[in-house]
Amino acid sequence: MFEEMGLLVDGKFSQENAVKIMKEKLEEKPDEIEKHMQLIEKCNDEVASHDNKCETGPKLLECFKTFAPGFGIVLPGSE
Repeated sequence: MFEEMGLLVDGKFSQENAVKIMKEKLEEKPDEIEKHMQLIEKCNDEVASHDNKCETGPKLLECFKTFAPGFGIVLPGSE
């Protein structure tokens, strides 16, 4: 799934693609962008050492779920 979205490239998290996707999705909510940028940076740091998609994908998902609330982000399905 993350590969299809462009979040994983060659088994690694693509922070560049994540930012691009996030900005497209939040185009009409500019006040949300900074919080999401912080989450992306945090999770990039958390998974930077992983280059195997079978490890990186689950770690990335875990990171988003763990740290999103701390940045004031409500993920879909977690309301």
